[in-house]
Amino acid sequence: MGFNYPENVHNPYNHNNYYLQDSSSIIGVWKCESDNNWKMVFTANNRCYHYTKEVLTRTDSFIISNTTPQCGEDVPVDSTTSYLQLNNLADTSNHICYEINGITNKYLSLRPVWTGGVIIFDRQ
Repeated sequence: MGFNYPENVHNPYNHNNYYLQDSSSIIGVWKCESDNNWKMVFTANNRCYHYTKEVLTRTDSFIISNTTPQCGEDVPVDSTTSYLQLNNLADTSNHICYEINGITNKYLSLRPVWTGGVIIFDRQ
């Protein structure tokens, strides 16, 4: 019994990623499927607001790119990869990086660059 990826969300194991050239598709409110208390809000001015139980816990700037390294980790880069880097505005040495597996009008699928696994968010 394996995990079934939601409709139109990239399965990271079939290597059909794509380079996301336009960050506008990430703009919006995203709630984590595995932790309903965690929400991220991406805005058009490249800000990401993290909420836990509706309380703002962190504010980041964000960059979507296709470069290596990401948060100090060497990552594969080709025409099929996209990375999301979150830079803490309160502590400029604090970064979080994800590989973007896919974004649709319903789902955002991310993989932390320093670990395996997939984090799926639902668009609110």
